[in-house]
This record gives sequence, C-alpha cells and structure tokens, in this order.
Amino acid sequence: MDVDSYRALGVFLNSEKWLKTMKEPGEKGEADMCRAGASNKLKDLISRKLQKGKSLETIADELEESVETVSRLMEEMAVKLQ
Repeated sequence: MDVDSYRALGVFLNSEKWLKTMKEPGEKGEADMCRAGASNKLKDLISRKLQKGKSLETIADELEESVETVSRLMEEMAVKLQ
C-alpha cells in the first residue's frame, strides 16, 4: 500500500493514533508497517463479521476484498488461536 492510500485509509477510519504511527515517506519500514496495519484492521473487521454469523462471501463483498484474501486472513487468525 502506498503512503497516500495508507493516510487516506487512516482518515477514512478516523484513526488519528494510526496516522501518528505512520513514518514519513522514504523511512525504512514504511511498507511493512502499512501492510501490517491494513492487515490487522482487516482481521479485526473480519472477526467482527464472523461473530455476526456472516459468510466468507458476504464478508469479502462488504470489505471489498477478494474471497481469497479474506480466506487467507481467516487462516492466519485461526493459526494464532491454536
């Protein structure tokens, strides 16, 4: 995820704390932090939707992600629970 998209997502989600952790463009670790933050946010949203009994396809549609992406994140979440 590029810096501008990351910042836009932070504003969209109204997360000042998230934006404050953002490193300036060109700083080492920028891409990894962006990916980790976006992945963690998606996992949180997926978890909430699973608790409501929503299907994989519905979750993917609502989050505007591919079924494959949501499935992969769900698998990562399941591994952490073991």
